[in-house]
Amino acid sequence: LELLGDIEEKEQIKEQIFKRFKNFNFSTKEALFDDSLEFVYQIISSADERTLGSQAKRSLKKAEKNNLSIAVSYDYEMILNIIKTELSNKHEGLNEKSMQSLSRLFENAKQAKVLKAYNLGNSGGIVCLENKHQTLYLKGTVNESYKKKGGMYLTLNESINSCLNRGCYFDFGGSRVEGVRRFNTNLGGVDENYFAYHSTNYPWWYRLAQRVFQRSLH
Repeated sequence: LELLGDIEEKEQIKEQIFKRFKNFNFSTKEALFDDSLEFVYQIISSADERTLGSQAKRSLKKAEKNNLSIAVSYDYEMILNIIKTELSNKHEGLNEKSMQSLSRLFENAKQAKVLKAYNLGNSGGIVCLENKHQTLYLKGTVNESYKKKGGMYLTLNESINSCLNRGCYFDFGGSRVEGVRRFNTNLGGVDENYFAYHSTNYPWWYRLAQRVFQRSLH
């Protein structure tokens, strides 16, 4: 989430959040509360400030050697199917429910004409949100064979170049996984701070029901 308008009265904002929601978990680029957790995400502000790492350079040379090319469209279906195939068994959070949410997000973004899909043939790609100010990387992957050929670096590099050529900034979306952060910085991403807030105030009976439900899944 991001706030619009004057944010000098942080206590009033905090009061309204607690008044409106018993439970919340959200992040902002602004520091609102004293007890916030601080994390980093990665952005590229301009082509002049961008420096590619050695791994990115090698991978992009591999992609060029293998004659890989990217097609830009609104078609996210193939990418979504590759995400299901390649990532679902590797990431606990990518279950059927979260994949349905991701599909709705992609479709809504497509209808709003802010979605761009960077497709690597039928082997994967990435999905981004684009407006006149920025490109935000949402999700994507390529199959194992094309990863070895530099496919993932190529798709992201294509979207980054397209973004910077429009005079916008590229937002990787950030990750608390160090390996993902290294990947982003290898493509020229620079760390920026963001702040996370969490509050759980469920009644005792709801917490008990949650524990019973979680045990029933195992």
